[in-house]
Amino acid sequence: MPGIFAVQAYDATWIAALALSEKNMSGQKLLDTVSSISFSGITGEVQFVDKKSPASHRFHIINVIGKYYRELGFWSEGLGFSEAVNDKANYDTSLQNLGHIFWPGRPLHTPRGWAIPTSVNPLRVGVPTMAVFKKFVEVKYDHMQHNFTCIGYSIELFKETVKRLPYYLSYEFHPFNGSYDSLVEQVYLKKFDAVVGDVSVVSKRYQYAEFTHPYTETGLMMVVPVISYHEQWLFVKPFTLGMWALTIVIYIYYGFVLWLIERKHSPELQGSALNQAGILLCLSFTRLFSLDGDQLKNNLTRMITVAWLFVAIIVGQCYTASLTSMLTVRRLAPRVADYESLKNANAVVGYGRGAHVASYLVDVLGFKNENIRGFTSPEEYAHALRNKEIAAVFLEAPFSKLFLARYCKSFMVAATFGEGGFAFVLPRGSFMVTDFTKALLNVSESGTLQTIEKRMLGSEQCVDMESDHDEYGRLGLSSFWSLFILTGGTSTIALVIHVIITLRNHFRY
Repeated sequence: MPGIFAVQAYDATWIAALALSEKNMSGQKLLDTVSSISFSGITGEVQFVDKKSPASHRFHIINVIGKYYRELGFWSEGLGFSEAVNDKANYDTSLQNLGHIFWPGRPLHTPRGWAIPTSVNPLRVGVPTMAVFKKFVEVKYDHMQHNFTCIGYSIELFKETVKRLPYYLSYEFHPFNGSYDSLVEQVYLKKFDAVVGDVSVVSKRYQYAEFTHPYTETGLMMVVPVISYHEQWLFVKPFTLGMWALTIVIYIYYGFVLWLIERKHSPELQGSALNQAGILLCLSFTRLFSLDGDQLKNNLTRMITVAWLFVAIIVGQCYTASLTSMLTVRRLAPRVADYESLKNANAVVGYGRGAHVASYLVDVLGFKNENIRGFTSPEEYAHALRNKEIAAVFLEAPFSKLFLARYCKSFMVAATFGEGGFAFVLPRGSFMVTDFTKALLNVSESGTLQTIEKRMLGSEQCVDMESDHDEYGRLGLSSFWSLFILTGGTSTIALVIHVIITLRNHFRY
C-alpha cells in the first residue's frame, strides 16, 4: 500500500507533466502554469492558492508502537477513514475498518480520552468509615483476603458516574477513619484525589476542596417523637359557626311556633312570663323528640313536627358521621414544634457523630456544646428519643428519609433547615469537577439514579409494629372534658338554686 508521500509525489508528477505539455514552457512561465493547474488527483483536489498548497483535508494515520510504527490508513474530510485513497476506496466514520490499533499501555479496550490517573497511579478515593447509615456507604474488612470492600449507594453511584465520563479513569478506594471535615482536608493535603460517601456540601469545606452537583435531597431535618391528640372542642367542629347559629335559631323558632299553637290546649304550657320562657326553651331542645303525636292537639303542630323531625334526623346523622370520622382518624403532632423551645428548655439534642451537624447546631442554631450528643447508629437515635434522653435529633434529608421509613409510626419531621446535600469531593481547580457534574446529570436524566436509589435505599422496612400511640384513636376524657364540665356545672348550679330556694321557704314558714 503506497504511503502518503508516494501518493503526493504521484500527483506532483502529473502536475509537472501537464505543465510541460504546453509549448515553450520554462522559467517564470512554467511556474505560473503550474500554479494555475487544478485537477482531481489521488490525494483529492489538487490546486494552488497564491503559489502555495492549501491546507490539507486528508491525513495519513500512523500507529506508533514504541520505537516502531504501522501505517493504518487515511482520514479524509467529509468522507471518513479508509485504507487507501483512490476511486475504489471504502470510507467509514469508525476506525474499525483500519484493523487493530495498539494504544499506549496496551489496554484491551479503546480509551475514551485523556486521563491523569493511570493503572500505575490510579485516582485515590477516600471513603469514610464512620457513616451512621450504612446503606449510603459501608467499609467492610475481609479477614481472609486482608483487604477492604466499599459498598453502598454513594459507592454505586460513583462507579456509574465514572462510566459516563468522556475519558477512562482508573481509581481505588481508601478507607479513612476520622471526621468528615478531616476527610475533606485530606484532598487539600494531596493524600486523596477525591472523596466519595455521605459527605455534605458545606461552605467552610470549600477552602480545602470543591464539590460536584449534589446527588441527594438538600436540607437538615429536626426529627422528634410524635404524640396523638384530639382537640378539646372537637365536638363542635363538624358544623361551621353559621350552621350552629342557624340550627339554634331554627330550634327556638320551632319551639315558639309549637308553644304558640298548643298553649290553648295544654295547661302545662301556660303560666307566668318566666314560666312561659322556660317552657319555650324546653320545647325547643327536648320536646321535639319526647312528644308523640297523641300529645299534640292541633293538626298544624303535628304537620310542622313531622317536617322538623325529618330535617332534624338528617342533620343529626350528618353531624354524627362527620364527628365519627374526625374521632377515628389518628391525629399526630410533633412533641416539639421548633428548635427555639428546645433551647429555652435547655434540652439535649442528637446528631450523627463525625458530621458537620455539631458545628451547625452550635454556631448557627445556638445550642450549647453540653446539650448536643453524638450517636453512631439509627438504633441509638430511636432508643434515645423513646427514653427521652434527647428531645430531638438533627439529620440530613437523605438520612431522615431512611430513618422515618424505618420508624414510621413513632417520629416525624418538625422543622427543616438549609443544607447543601451530599456530593463528590474533588481537588480545587480540577477539570474533573465539571466532567463529574455533567456525568451525574447524565445518570440522573437517564433514570439510572432512580434505579440505583430504589435498589440500594428502597428496601427499608418499618419496624414500628406496635406504636406507643393508639392506632385507632380511642376516645377518652381528654376529648370530652368540656362537655362534662358544661353539663356538670349546669346541674350543680340548678342544685344550688334549688337548695337555696328550699332553705328560704323552710325558714320563712
